[in-house]
Amino acid sequence: MSTAIDLTGKVAIVTGAGSGLGKGIALCLAKAGANVAIADVNVKDAQKTAKEIMALGRKSFAIKTDVTKENEVFAMVDEVVRKLGKLDIMCPNAGTCCAGPIDQLSAENWDKMMQINLYGHFYCVKAALKYMKPQKSGKIVMTASQAGRVAVPLLAGYSASKFAVTALTKAVAQEVAADNIQVNCIGPGIIRTKIWDKILGDLVKAGLGEADALYKSFLDSIPSGREQTPEDIGNAVTFLASNLASEITGDILIINGGQFNCP
Repeated sequence: MSTAIDLTGKVAIVTGAGSGLGKGIALCLAKAGANVAIADVNVKDAQKTAKEIMALGRKSFAIKTDVTKENEVFAMVDEVVRKLGKLDIMCPNAGTCCAGPIDQLSAENWDKMMQINLYGHFYCVKAALKYMKPQKSGKIVMTASQAGRVAVPLLAGYSASKFAVTALTKAVAQEVAADNIQVNCIGPGIIRTKIWDKILGDLVKAGLGEADALYKSFLDSIPSGREQTPEDIGNAVTFLASNLASEITGDILIINGGQFNCP
């Protein structure tokens, strides 16, 4: 068996792929040969990512999707299958975060994190299984976080939503293993994306320091000595989406340079 990752002919969906980690994941899948549909609530960013993928010689298109709406998610997956012929890889990745002391976290912000981070993944899984179960094959790679493995103070709501994603991963993996569908999730570490800028802004508002100093304190806690990149995350997803990971299911792959000593 070849040890090279070759996703030629595979069809993937990545949500939240207009920028940040989602874009990194989509580009890595495309570089490995996959055709990738780009789902994002920001369709202009999604179109930019799709153009980069097409420049690699792959098929791609952007589709505006609000992952908190089940009907939109199902319609998006149906459209991808109509246009690209099938669905082999589903990567629910869209996410958000509100940071700060728990007694300052509003119910509205709590609900927003659960709707995007958890319900969005739930809807994507359901919509993907509509096609993966009949074809008896598929890869689902969700995006959790290192904060979904080790609870992080000042990120209680975010951690709760990401712990839920890891539980969803493990439960669904067992349900669909007999259908030759592998379900895993990744746990990214620290990457200066829009979400991290939002986290830092929230911490500054809570009076916990200045943004650059706070970010440096997080970086200083990474044993490898550097922050992660979207490509680091994309490479991990590409591996889990490949045949090399055919016996890996129900697991969380942490990509964080050793931070927090995640068990």
